[in-house]
Amino acid sequence: MSNQSNRRIITNRQLNFTLCPVDTYNKKEMPYSLPNYSIDGTWNQHQSIILDVLLDRLYNDKYSKLGSLPRSWRSQKVLDVISEFDEGAINPENLEYISQPPFEAYKKSLDKDTIENYRYSFQGSMGNEFNANEFEKYLKKFSGYRSFKEDMEERTRRLYVDEGVAFITSNLFRDYPVLKKYRYNLYDYVKRISEVKFKMNYKVKFIDVEPGMNEKTKRYSRGNITDIYYNMMDSEQIFTAEFDKDAFAIYLKSPLGKMVLHNTLILDTDWITESALKLTKNAYFIYKRFVLNRVAGGHKAEEIRLWFSDIKSFLDIHWDNNSGVHKSIDKAFKEMLAKGLADGYSWNNDHIGQRQYVLTFEHQKKGVEKQQDNGDKLLKVPT
Repeated sequence: MSNQSNRRIITNRQLNFTLCPVDTYNKKEMPYSLPNYSIDGTWNQHQSIILDVLLDRLYNDKYSKLGSLPRSWRSQKVLDVISEFDEGAINPENLEYISQPPFEAYKKSLDKDTIENYRYSFQGSMGNEFNANEFEKYLKKFSGYRSFKEDMEERTRRLYVDEGVAFITSNLFRDYPVLKKYRYNLYDYVKRISEVKFKMNYKVKFIDVEPGMNEKTKRYSRGNITDIYYNMMDSEQIFTAEFDKDAFAIYLKSPLGKMVLHNTLILDTDWITESALKLTKNAYFIYKRFVLNRVAGGHKAEEIRLWFSDIKSFLDIHWDNNSGVHKSIDKAFKEMLAKGLADGYSWNNDHIGQRQYVLTFEHQKKGVEKQQDNGDKLLKVPT
């Protein structure tokens, strides 16, 4: 495989799986991605690339002061940085609370006996009549609901406060050559990112058992990481932005923004080469969604098979002319081949609904040191 560019930046895996191109400013329901997913705004490869760069800068800034980049979420560096960043606010209980109206969360916190006692008392005050809406108003008057809401709002407060970060534009252009093509319109794209609102069921990585040494057995515990979900009720921005002559700042004000950075810091990530960032729109989004994760890390796929229908749906192409859609997809794969992102490419000639594309790769991984998930060493990424 040719290697036109070894420079790599980190990408957020959940965003790679989720964000697909939207070429209209109208609110649009996307059929392929996560359940409950919609986007209010436009999204293209330029916005995605710039968001990657900003997250890569944040990731490196957070860990560079600790001496080296972590190799794994089990690293003590990751545990320390995550603890400082979200202060424990990202956990299953808090995400469940903000994923529904406060009163619904309160009712779920009550046991059946307590609910029955409240209901019995309510029916007695209403002359044995029952009205669900009036019952809710009745429950909200009790101090128990007010105390529960105040407690949960304090626990989740960290998810709504500003997390402001400043960027010097000249430094970004110096450190990220891929940004040079945005020298005259970088602020325009950052502004567009800040204006887009998303609604989704966003998957978040949560360390429910921290790794560490057992003092009695002297054996090392690997800990455990699991998936939790933020099922958004309303649309949110990833960040807002303010601009100056040679600098701009972004503010992660929403829970979604906090969780995007949380996932990046906890290494729910993949490294992408600069050559992949130079792909045109369809090739870029196909590569990030279907290929990148399967050729990243120490276990590189020798072959990837992709269905025509999956790619068409992800790209949100509604053309009736499937031959035209295939030409666009075929062009995208050939572009990946030309940039050295795959070694071989073919597709079958079956019925259009069963058309399948095949990408092949070298067996031995080159350029990235094979990862061993057992420590806190520097991830040696070619630059």
